[in-house]
Amino acid sequence: MADLSILAKAAKRVSMDDIYVSLDALKDQQAADFRHLSERIDNLGSQVNQRIDTVNQRIDNLSQKIDSQIGEVRQEIGQLNRRFDTVVQMLFDLSKQISNQKNQ
Repeated sequence: MADLSILAKAAKRVSMDDIYVSLDALKDQQAADFRHLSERIDNLGSQVNQRIDTVNQRIDNLSQKIDSQIGEVRQEIGQLNRRFDTVVQMLFDLSKQISNQKNQ
């Protein structure tokens, strides 16, 4: 009977050792999986940041182009306003001349 008790304790001890070894292996695997996921998250974050930087650069370039074109349009509007003022002044002068000729 004592032999069975010793055998049962030994079997229990071997089983507990196996459980602890298995738990340690699971912890190691979990740590490795966590490291892998952390690296993937860091890589994806880096890629996202690079893409955001690229988009921001494109937006800045477009903004500069738009500002430049707006400046050109403003210059053209200024030239058209000056031409319009000239035409209006010429019409006013013609109107005066016609009015003076009628009065004479």
